[in-house]
Amino acid sequence: KAGGGAIILVVGGRTRGGHGHVSEAGAAAEMLIGMGIPVGSVATEHEATNTYEAAIAAVGRLKNLGIKTLLVVISEVYRRRVLKIFRRLIEKKETLEETTNRRRLGYPRDLCGWQISIKDDGYVDPDPRKRKEETKREMVLYEHIDRHLVKYRGQY
Repeated sequence: KAGGGAIILVVGGRTRGGHGHVSEAGAAAEMLIGMGIPVGSVATEHEATNTYEAAIAAVGRLKNLGIKTLLVVISEVYRRRVLKIFRRLIEKKETLEETTNRRRLGYPRDLCGWQISIKDDGYVDPDPRKRKEETKREMVLYEHIDRHLVKYRGQY
């Protein structure tokens, strides 16, 4: 919420196949507005070319608006990776002593007052072969999140 009202931040750049000149975020925003969501409640981020850039832009935008409650709506296959990326971008950078104390006391990582939840958008690719390929790809991407984020250090 910003200024008392909820904000829907839609992210997604232009696809390889392309939707003409409209980004994924632009198409989703048009759909939301068409469903009756007020124009002032819909924000877009369409410059990102991958999940990391989209998450960095989204977190920066939300921080600028003073928003610390985040509901990520995404397909189940991407859930773990996207949630981990957002947590990495938001969590407080701890000293070794802070990390040791937090673990010893059983506290979770400090997300600096942010509340993050995730909701499945319900989409499942009907082709089982494509689902299997996408799941394999996601496992590899998930395992290498920290390595990929190094490239963006200083932007978050």
